[in-house]
Amino acid sequence: MGFSSLIERNEALTPNSLRARRAILDGLFQEHSGRIFNTAGDSVLAEFQSAVSAIICTTKFQKLVRERNTSVEPEAKMHFHIRLNMGDVIIEATSLYSQGVNVAAQLDALSRSDGVCLSKKICGFVGQKVELSLNDFGDQKVNNTIVHAFDIVLKGIPARDTAPAKSALDRV
Repeated sequence: MGFSSLIERNEALTPNSLRARRAILDGLFQEHSGRIFNTAGDSVLAEFQSAVSAIICTTKFQKLVRERNTSVEPEAKMHFHIRLNMGDVIIEATSLYSQGVNVAAQLDALSRSDGVCLSKKICGFVGQKVELSLNDFGDQKVNNTIVHAFDIVLKGIPARDTAPAKSALDRV
């Protein structure tokens, strides 16, 4: 269930649940040199000085949130989908801009609950530095743009079906 649905069902409990998850995130960001630029509801826009640190931080976050979800009542369970891209950014006060931020936003349509979705750009860079199991689901059209995307394979999250869709002619 998404954040909007949770807050609609229980306005008192949901902010407390979100604060507990933010405490996890804030500790990991401090540990991995992440900097938060913007938040809205359960959404966070952040920057890391190291792509490797971003990968380690986000995979740890998903693991810790899954563990926490096993010990709370169903209405307090929260699920996050993370997407990462790599590129130069423009920083103005508390705002972050760039084509890289735009690509990360486009990955939102491809990301899955409890998962970490990567662009090809960050995947190619960190794949040489960190041992990762990846699920390549190829070029995807998002908002009239093609994005090549990958999921990090995480324990307890079923792999995405990446088999190409069969056309009507293939089924005949």
